[in-house]
Amino acid sequence: MAADWILDKQDIESRRTACQFVSWFEAQLNNIQHVAALNKCSQHIPRGLSKPFWEEVFYLYHFVKRFFSSRHDLFIEPRLGGQNYDAIITELINGKHKVVHKVEITYAVDGHVARLQTRAYLERRFLTSFRFMKSQRRKRHYVLAKGSLASQEIISESVRRIHRNVLKKINKNYPKGYILLVGFDDGLLEHHGDIVKQVRPVDYQHDFKGIYLVGRGGQVSTLQGCSPRRLFK
Repeated sequence: MAADWILDKQDIESRRTACQFVSWFEAQLNNIQHVAALNKCSQHIPRGLSKPFWEEVFYLYHFVKRFFSSRHDLFIEPRLGGQNYDAIITELINGKHKVVHKVEITYAVDGHVARLQTRAYLERRFLTSFRFMKSQRRKRHYVLAKGSLASQEIISESVRRIHRNVLKKINKNYPKGYILLVGFDDGLLEHHGDIVKQVRPVDYQHDFKGIYLVGRGGQVSTLQGCSPRRLFK
């Protein structure tokens, strides 16, 4: 898989300013797309390093880009592996004092849809969405189709996945002050808020500093907690 040939664990976990992290990710994405086009490898998505790249780092990138891409006093460090966090954000205050924020990322996306969406990214088809179909071989079958929007069934399924993943993280009792990012696929939606407004009324009891919904298209919404811009001084 192209991503495994390009991506390196040590490079992914390198410490970068928020500004540098955004530029690095976009350069990596461009390289992956280029190699995928040359080798025509986009039909198969193995796990390897490409799995955390698409399921964790990808959503961290959107979160950082949306709110902090011009910050040089925030340092971003993705973390792969079995620890109980997926990234570290270090904040410099007055150029000296360091405040470390740990970020957990959960991935509330149907696996088949995710593979199709990743394939679309590798083929540089950013506006591709999906059409829901029924087939004899499988009850749920998605095909790439331009201009189609999600059915209510797909939206409801996304809401259930988000709710389930948030509860799963809350039940793990993370230390107080963690930041939780919930990645989901909003490429099917006419409006990002179609799912957000259905999830937000749930009153979750938790110790996270904030819970944020991060769409695959780059939109970010606060589920609970302060505005992302208020997380760091």
